Amino acid sequence: MQTPTRLLSIVVVFMLLISVGCNKSPVSPVGTYVSQKNVNYYLVLRSDRMFFLNEAGGTFDGKYRIEGHTITIKTPTGQDLSRITIDGDTLTDKEGDKWDRKSR
Repeated sequence: MQTPTRLLSIVVVFMLLISVGCNKSPVSPVGTYVSQKNVNYYLVLRSDRMFFLNEAGGTFDGKYRIEGHTITIKTPTGQDLSRITIDGDTLTDKEGDKWDRKSR
């Protein structure tokens, strides 16, 4: 039979482990990403939640928001430009194209 103190210690450690697992720090997407398809295309995500995109259609800037592993970039008028998923140092756009982080 375990003593109440030991049982309480086990419960506290278990709760701390659960708490740490649930409070993972959010993904930080800040950096410059270069397209795997064309090295002349790049996306800059700044720490102030602003972005700059250079690709075939021209250049775009605006704000972005992050929810979990999804980044939504918006034009200055608030229109969604694209949704991107982030996995480590790689972004995947809605067409499935990959963009690799080059700097933070």
